[in-house]
Amino acid sequence: MCLKQGCYRHDHARLAIATLHDVQLFPRSQDGVMSVGGYKAFNGGDRSARNGGYGNLAGADRLAIEHRSPVITDLISDPIRPNLVALEVPILTDGKVDYLLTLGISPKGVLDILTSERRNSEWLLLVTDNNNKIIARSWENDRFIGQKASEEFIRNTQGKAGSFIASASEGGPVLNVYRRSDLSGWKVAAGIPLPELEAPI
Repeated sequence: MCLKQGCYRHDHARLAIATLHDVQLFPRSQDGVMSVGGYKAFNGGDRSARNGGYGNLAGADRLAIEHRSPVITDLISDPIRPNLVALEVPILTDGKVDYLLTLGISPKGVLDILTSERRNSEWLLLVTDNNNKIIARSWENDRFIGQKASEEFIRNTQGKAGSFIASASEGGPVLNVYRRSDLSGWKVAAGIPLPELEAPI
């Protein structure tokens, strides 16, 4: 494969960057600089440190390089590309990390994945990161991206999985069922309005 052979250093490496709908894929050097075209996108400098935890690429870079394994970030808010999550994959050459392959996904991309299997459009689907920030939400997604989940939601989702009844931000009781991802630590929840749940079949 071209990327494994390191040919991203040459001009034709531009072909290694694939831009899909709400998804971007590109190689980056270990210092966080994009390896193609000289554009310092996603630079892992001081501005990323403001986000704390794993919600910045600098922290994800360090983990991916140290453990030589993929790392998923929390929601990143950056002046260059606000509101995205990233999958960092270290590419090894002779047992050493040569560069990082970054897959950036917008909240809209996460929402598209989330709703692709949704059977009922009335259900509220929600994804939050390890900082309890909303990554994607099937109701009024643009309004809620990056906001912290409600205290009621946070209080009732401390475990690995479970269910509880609460009120949605839009009003009305909702049965919430959630599960925490073993891979990312994110929580994925589905809220079913009680009137719909209790309606006769």
